[in-house]
Amino acid sequence: MDQKQIIDRLIELKDINNLTNYTLAAKSNLPSSTISNIFNRKTTPQFDTLIAICDGLGITLAQFFNEGEKYSQLSEQEAHMLRMWNLLNEEQQKILVNVIEQFLKK
Repeated sequence: MDQKQIIDRLIELKDINNLTNYTLAAKSNLPSSTISNIFNRKTTPQFDTLIAICDGLGITLAQFFNEGEKYSQLSEQEAHMLRMWNLLNEEQQKILVNVIEQFLKK
């Protein structure tokens, strides 16, 4: 993954979670200036910064780097749904499964 792909992936995850730079910084325990530099100046985050951002997003570093390969056989819409699913906590996933099951019963 090159610099542009890393930043694009961070933008995607930030957008999926409806986070501002400030809230992403707070969730990641990083200075907001660090996050601003990544997005505004297109600077590639250092390894420890990327780990902190992944922690703030609730994903592992492996999930961050493997998303494209993991979903390459799926349609874009299916891949998008799975990426969003992976951002939910366990309780949210259970609620969503219940909602889907209710839709399927009708």
